[in-house]
Amino acid sequence: MQDLEEELHRPEVRKDVARLNELLHRDFEEFGRSGRRYDRASVLQEFSQGVDAAPIHAANFAVVQLSAEAALLTYETAHVASSGEHFRRSLRASVWVHTSEGWRLRFHQGTAMAEETDENTNFTPWIRTGDR
Repeated sequence: MQDLEEELHRPEVRKDVARLNELLHRDFEEFGRSGRRYDRASVLQEFSQGVDAAPIHAANFAVVQLSAEAALLTYETAHVASSGEHFRRSLRASVWVHTSEGWRLRFHQGTAMAEETDENTNFTPWIRTGDR
């Protein structure tokens, strides 16, 4: 699933409506980082317009198998500026389901990530030296 998720980050795949149709479940839904809710049709329409977005860096992937047919993928992302600087850091969660056609993205959520973490949480800073 990580490979499929990372495929969705690539600009050429985002512009390929046929491939998006293959990857997104027919009942796909997203709660965006912006707080907006998206359905499959709105995502396909937005991506098919060929809007250029900053490259995405993704890290710290973890998969939890929810059942034989469902898995939860969590990770962190950041957009990458032409200078190489990371911005718009986000926590991401995706639910992938296995269908007769293969794994399909059923649900995705993005949440803005704090630049610094609270000492009372288990979250780790985006960039940590030495122990990652």
